[in-house]
Amino acid sequence: MNKRCTACNRLYASHALYCALCGKSLSVNHDSPQTSGGTRGLAVLLAAAVTAATAIAIYQFQGSDSEPFYLDPSVPMVWRELELPETKADMLYKLLLPNDIKVIVSRDNCFLRVKGTHGEVTSIVGFGELITRFQGVPKRHIEAHLSKKRLSKKNYELSRPSAGRLFDLLAKDDVPVWVRRQGRLIQIQAEPSDQRTLERFANILRGKRFR
Repeated sequence: MNKRCTACNRLYASHALYCALCGKSLSVNHDSPQTSGGTRGLAVLLAAAVTAATAIAIYQFQGSDSEPFYLDPSVPMVWRELELPETKADMLYKLLLPNDIKVIVSRDNCFLRVKGTHGEVTSIVGFGELITRFQGVPKRHIEAHLSKKRLSKKNYELSRPSAGRLFDLLAKDDVPVWVRRQGRLIQIQAEPSDQRTLERFANILRGKRFR
């Protein structure tokens, strides 16, 4: 019996657990054609097969389970859902969307769903915590907070689109870092623990893999 995505209504084989396009869970499709369903049943089965094949192709292109790194059973994949302010959810979604970034991401308004290794997903969750830690706090209070801290300075080189999107997100008034950008290079001043979070997140934006 086939399964159907509860969000986008795509059909999948019975062994599938999640939709490859939107990440939602699958439910049993009780309308699945049986072997005695005749021509109409065969047509529906063929359509489902084409849909599933297309979804698998897109899933592999965005990347994960088709890569040797993900075929290692000792490297389990995990899902996590983050709730962020809608503007920041949209900005983070667009940061993680390019095909050379290996995590799988989907968005539903304020909710962001990501799939990757435990290390990758944990790093994204840490980045989400960083950009929302002082949500709505006036800029002057954040600047006063940073002025009392021992900050570290680090440069990150990214693709121009990623550098631009990351700069726009980190430059928001309520994100507790100081940031400058020149082309592909972003210079960030932040507390050392936040700098470690940013370094791991930058590696994700570079398409690097880690457990």
